[in-house]
Amino acid sequence: MSNIFVNNKKLILKSLMFMGFVVALVFLFVLIINVNIVAITNNDIYMIDEIDQISDDYDCILILGCGVNANGKPTPRLYDRIMTGLEAYNSDCSKIIFVTGDSEEPDYTETVAMKNTLIENGVDEQNIICDGYGLSTYESIWRAKNIYGYNKILIVSQKYHLNRAIYIAEHLGLEAIGLDAALKTYSKQPYYSFREFFARIKDMIYSEIQPNPQYTEKWEDIYE
Repeated sequence: MSNIFVNNKKLILKSLMFMGFVVALVFLFVLIINVNIVAITNNDIYMIDEIDQISDDYDCILILGCGVNANGKPTPRLYDRIMTGLEAYNSDCSKIIFVTGDSEEPDYTETVAMKNTLIENGVDEQNIICDGYGLSTYESIWRAKNIYGYNKILIVSQKYHLNRAIYIAEHLGLEAIGLDAALKTYSKQPYYSFREFFARIKDMIYSEIQPNPQYTEKWEDIYE
C-alpha cells in the first residue's frame, strides 16, 4: 500500500513538473513575441509634442475605437484618441479622419460617438469617414486598406496599443506610423496592458495568415 502511495506521489510530482515546464515554455514564447513586436515598431511611434515631425501626406488619420459609455459618449481613452487625432488633423497631417470601431448594433456605436465629437470640435463632416465594422484592431486596419483603399496611414491610439496596430498594418502592406494618445493615466491601465500582452500573439498570427474579416463591404451610416 505504501509503495502505491509513493508511486502515485512520484507520478503527481512528475506531472506537475511537466506542466510547469510547458507553462514556462508558453510564457517564454509569449514574452519573446511581445518583445519582438515592441522592438520593431517603437521607432514608428510619435508623442503628441513630436507632431511637427510628422509629414502632411497621409491618406488618413486612423482613429481606433475603444468603447463608449452608457450615455453614448466616448470613454476617457477614446476621447483622448479623438482629441489627439483632432490635433493631427489641425496640424495638416491629413485631410481625412478615418474613425473605425464597433457600431454593429444600434445601441452601441463607437464611430458615431467619435464622429459627433469631431464635428463638435470643428471638423467638417465631409472630412470624416466612418467604418462601424472595425470590430477589432486587425479588422479595422484590414478594412482600411482593402475596403477603403488607404495605403499610408497615421494611426492614433495609446502607445501600448500602437505597437500591435503598426505591426498589423506593416504586415498587411501599409505604410504606417502611430501617434500616442495617452493624454492621462488610466485607472485600468494594468488590465489593458495585461490584455495587450496576449492580444499581440493573436494578431501576430492573423497578420501572417491574413484572414478576411467578418464584414467585407463598406459600412452604411444607418445609425447616425
